[in-house]
Amino acid sequence: MKYRTQFVANSSSMSFVIAGGDSPVIKVTLEIPVADLSDLVTNNGERIKKWFMDNYSWDRIELDERDQKRLDKALERIANGKTIYVGTFSNESGNSIEDSLYDLGELPMSEDYEIIYYE
Repeated sequence: MKYRTQFVANSSSMSFVIAGGDSPVIKVTLEIPVADLSDLVTNNGERIKKWFMDNYSWDRIELDERDQKRLDKALERIANGKTIYVGTFSNESGNSIEDSLYDLGELPMSEDYEIIYYE
């Protein structure tokens, strides 16, 4: 019988052995393009208006004051040459990255983007 003396990784698992104190923590820094997590990526004002109306307007005619302010902010950023990224995170997705972002409870701040809203 042959024994492997090194760890072997395949598509379904990876092995490890860790020695540490009572509660060791693995710190991970990931760079994920926001577009990869987004349902809509646009720099078109009409598309973002339609998205807000489809997702936040009960009657598809008008938004409440809070959502109108969010839309106005998005439209202002588009007018200033920014792209708008829209998406959701769930803790039931089965995607460990999405699950982890959901568990954070807030999006990390970055110089690369401005959070218009997150809830």
